[in-house]
Amino acid sequence: MNVFIHDLAHQDDVQGFISPDSTWHVISEQDAFSSCKGCFDCWVKTPGTCIIKDGYESLGQMMGQSEIIRIVSRCLYGSESPFVKSVLDRSISFVLPLFTIRKGRMRHRMRYKNTPTLHVLFYGVSSKSAEANTARRLVEAQARNLMIHSVEVAFYETLAALKADYL
Repeated sequence: MNVFIHDLAHQDDVQGFISPDSTWHVISEQDAFSSCKGCFDCWVKTPGTCIIKDGYESLGQMMGQSEIIRIVSRCLYGSESPFVKSVLDRSISFVLPLFTIRKGRMRHRMRYKNTPTLHVLFYGVSSKSAEANTARRLVEAQARNLMIHSVEVAFYETLAALKADYL
């Protein structure tokens, strides 16, 4: 199982990013997706399960059981697009509310034993820009906090360039 999170406008664009020989959960802006309320109930009241009933109650578990988490996002101010960021915020149940010290830094403990590979493909930014550097550092920090050891980040100046290179 794999997770594909994207902000692409057309569903036709999705097929090239996911392989037909494996199961992919595709999360897009076209879905009835609700943003995280910040209540932390997925940590303390209903461990691992979000209280928002929109079909994504088990997003953290879905990501925790994935082999690959692939993200395609427009790069905005050195971060993911608002929709992609809201999906990542909502997946907080991927980790436990408890902490541990790893490499001298306080991090969340893992809820799931599996550690997926993270592929993040940004478009709308030059790979040599300060914004791309910020985005790379952000993704690497997110991966460290989620105990994801294998991270690939790529940048494309346009969506067309991304499609031409990746598809």
